[in-house]
Amino acid sequence: MRRTFLLWLTLLLVAVFSVTGVMTYAHMRGHSLERAEQLMKTRLTDLLELLRYENENVQSVLELSKASAMNRANMAANLVQQNGKGADSTAEELQSICNMLHADRLMLTDAAGKVQAAVPVTDVGADASVMTELPGLREALDDERIDYYHRPGQGSADSLQYAGVNRRDGNGMLLLGFRTGTAEDPVNAAAMTKLADHFKVGKDGLIAVFHSGALMNDSGDMPFRVEELLSVPENEIVRLNLSGGTYYAYAMADHSYRLVALMASKDLLSTGYGTIRTMLLSNLLLFLIMFVAVSYLLQRFVQRGLTRVVEGVRTIASGNLDSRIEVNDTPEFKILSADINSMVDTLRSLGDERRNIMNRELEFARSIQSTALPSTFPAYPHISEFDFYATRVPAAKVGGDFYDFFMPIPERLNFLVAGISAHGVPAALYMMRSMALIRSSARAGARPETLARDVNKALCYGQTKGLNLSLFYAALNYRTGELSFVSAGAVSALICHDGGTFEPLPCRPQAELGNSEEETYTADRLQLQPGDRIFLYTHGVTGICNADNEP
Repeated sequence: MRRTFLLWLTLLLVAVFSVTGVMTYAHMRGHSLERAEQLMKTRLTDLLELLRYENENVQSVLELSKASAMNRANMAANLVQQNGKGADSTAEELQSICNMLHADRLMLTDAAGKVQAAVPVTDVGADASVMTELPGLREALDDERIDYYHRPGQGSADSLQYAGVNRRDGNGMLLLGFRTGTAEDPVNAAAMTKLADHFKVGKDGLIAVFHSGALMNDSGDMPFRVEELLSVPENEIVRLNLSGGTYYAYAMADHSYRLVALMASKDLLSTGYGTIRTMLLSNLLLFLIMFVAVSYLLQRFVQRGLTRVVEGVRTIASGNLDSRIEVNDTPEFKILSADINSMVDTLRSLGDERRNIMNRELEFARSIQSTALPSTFPAYPHISEFDFYATRVPAAKVGGDFYDFFMPIPERLNFLVAGISAHGVPAALYMMRSMALIRSSARAGARPETLARDVNKALCYGQTKGLNLSLFYAALNYRTGELSFVSAGAVSALICHDGGTFEPLPCRPQAELGNSEEETYTADRLQLQPGDRIFLYTHGVTGICNADNEP
């Protein structure tokens, strides 16, 4: 009882603890979700302001870079004009101008864009208006009022910055290309590196920055697709199953920037885990104190008395009806002890009476069984051709194994050994029925296979489940030594030829009687010789174990 009570108490406390834990978790989750939304919103607002500030700085640098590039192009045009050769300038003269202005490429084109002189000289004769590194040049060539400027990172085939102005002789355009460290992409990269600390939200979260639809802070290991990040709605926290896992997302945008903050779901409660653990540990400690207190009270006032009562009842149940229960800890236990002792006294008197009646009935049944079996040996002292002996020793008062023998006609001895697949009174009743059926069929002169078939059908009629008959039935012509027999079930048969050792009698295995009316049986035949011996026994012999449970 104590174990069951403690089990139910444990289950109750576990249930209460679980409900408390779930409610605590749900509360902290909602609170953490609000905090996460506020955190991401604040981080995005701050980062957006920083990006705007950095963008203004970048634009200032780019304007300065463009002005410097155009100044170099104008200086180159003036130098070519001072040279006075224009398109007839030699490569050495153009290279000298490039060296002076720290340029890497210089081209003089006509109004159509064809290169007339250049450094390097491999550009001479090319059409500059179709060069991939000079996009938009055609517009500048068509309108003398437009200067040409192109910075790296805008689709060019190389990494040069280009500036172009009209030639002073009015016959085309001078294009100057040079390397620079102040182009937009390096500046943006520097700005992004400077702001890198602002791109984290939680341990595994991040902030993605889009400028004009392009992802700016992609380091190559971004675990999400751009389409996933662009699909996050603005100004509300949402839960998304992205390719990189489960995240809570919040997006914010202005005219040129779109920022998306992603916080991993496992980071959502990271700030509230300490509170949750404290509350759960407090509840657990409280429940443990309650468990120990109730367990002690149960042990002190109930369990000790119940244990003594249960031990006394077990002793009585084991068969010791002389045992007494004396538990006087409380008035209730005292009354219970007296009632149990009174009941045991009644049971003892009834048990003694019932036992005497049962012993008399079993002894009577045993005597009936004993008188039903032939027990006079030698059985046929006037016949010298054979000798016969049988014995039956039941393990209980009554049993189901039996033997029989008779001579239905002169010169033929019929004998059998049979076993019932049960013990006690049911087996004894089944034995008497089987003996009657066998004797009736045998005295009518039935052959072994016919007897087995007829007895099987009779036993199947009104059969009791679990009761079957194993039978070895034989007919011996003791004048000729011819033996005809049927072996059905678990009766073992051994034969010993004159002067030899016992070995299994060769016979086909057949089903027990009483299983199915459809069973058929076939007789085996054997020619015996003078001096041969046959030994039959039931499974009751081999199935017996000693006090050590050994066969």
